Amino acid sequence: MFHIVSANEGLFITCLYYGSSKENLVERKQFLAYGDNFKIGNQCKYIKGVGWFLTISINHQKEEFARFTSIEKAIETKAIMTSVELQIELSILRYQLDKILMKREREKFYSIADKYSGVTNLFNKVTAKQ
Repeated sequence: MFHIVSANEGLFITCLYYGSSKENLVERKQFLAYGDNFKIGNQCKYIKGVGWFLTISINHQKEEFARFTSIEKAIETKAIMTSVELQIELSILRYQLDKILMKREREKFYSIADKYSGVTNLFNKVTAKQ
């Protein structure tokens, strides 16, 4: 399942550069821009006193060991969403727009239309990268 960066400002994920223990661990920040996607792989590493690192494939190009807590924090703050969540959000907003257009509610239309435009923009960015 793909995860998509939905935060307009993007986000930084802490990645393992090299090292196998807390004492010689070297990490770096990997920037993921709005619309970037990644897939969590099968490999993982555990470093005692630090935690889990999971492989992620970024935009089908680059593989990194990302710190689990970085991914978890991004999910909790809604900075990333799954591809399924994006499609569901798009469907819900389409439905809401249709209802509002039938009722001719101008104020609600502009509010939902802005959200719909943002989600559509994100969806188009993601599908263009795949």
